[in-house]
Amino acid sequence: MAANLIQNLNVCIATQLDSSRIYVHWSFSEHIREMVESMFSTRWEELNLAMCTYDITGLHFNGHESHRYYMKGLTPKQDFMFMNSLESERTYVIDIGIQDKEGSFFPFFVRIQFI
Repeated sequence: MAANLIQNLNVCIATQLDSSRIYVHWSFSEHIREMVESMFSTRWEELNLAMCTYDITGLHFNGHESHRYYMKGLTPKQDFMFMNSLESERTYVIDIGIQDKEGSFFPFFVRIQFI
């Protein structure tokens, strides 16, 4: 029962370690994986997963405008990342999604905002 619950769970958590570092951990359900595979006609293991961190300090973020953003590639089996050298006193939003061959980013997980 517990294993079945974990397989159906979508989680993304960011923990601030200090003023310039965070730890991000995520887990995607089989449903999300199957939906993304279907949308991109590609097996999960072959997708170009990425994490995009937006600096949205003082902005009403609409998903596109930000002061700057950081894109990091992820492996399909990866489920965490440490982010270093972030500026203190800034507001950030994290998206996890797919980066296509042309460099476009398609988020598929709920945004996490932290200060």
